[in-house]
Amino acid sequence: MGPLEDIQIKSEPIKMERRDAAEEQRRRLFDELMQDGKDGKDGNAIGRNTSGIEVIDRGQISSMSMPAGFEKGKAVGGTFANNSFQEYHLSSNANVKFYFEYRGQRMGAESSRAFHETLERPPHVLAPQELESLHQVLGANRSNKEDFKINSARTEDLNGKRVLTIEGRYPHHGLSARTVFVDSDGTGSAVQEITFQAPTAEFFKNTAASLNALKSIKWK
Repeated sequence: MGPLEDIQIKSEPIKMERRDAAEEQRRRLFDELMQDGKDGKDGNAIGRNTSGIEVIDRGQISSMSMPAGFEKGKAVGGTFANNSFQEYHLSSNANVKFYFEYRGQRMGAESSRAFHETLERPPHVLAPQELESLHQVLGANRSNKEDFKINSARTEDLNGKRVLTIEGRYPHHGLSARTVFVDSDGTGSAVQEITFQAPTAEFFKNTAASLNALKSIKWK
């Protein structure tokens, strides 16, 4: 399975809000994640027949089964408000990873409303202008089309919960990622992120196993 075509959006840069302390921290964490991807460590496809470790009580997730061969990795929390970050990675290749993130603060009213209204509509592929209205949901890194090339942007029902799913690649780092954005409390303002990220070849090699992990989620 190969990458899809990029979604074409307007050529002018998206106007971003000035970064605050939380966004600066997310930028530093992002830089660390991207640096991990440069190690070039090869790995095998994730096993499908052996149960992996369980993620328990993570934000809106009651439980989720990691793919076989995954282990718990880096954790960050409490450095800004009630932010949290937890990584799980393949033991044979730490560049193949899931990570869970909550930013520790609510979005502004306009961005919250846009996210809430997007999820209220039936599952659909996002139009370019709709995607642009969600720049704060996506964050500074994914909203910059030079840093992140979006292949797919859609809302879907994941085990009974309507979510926003963004897939794409970081061309400067050789990485691909799929992120599920969750409205944590129905207001659209508190966003939880669940991301599968890997070097692009490994990402597509492990598509089935990563999707099965997402399908294993039991929500609170």
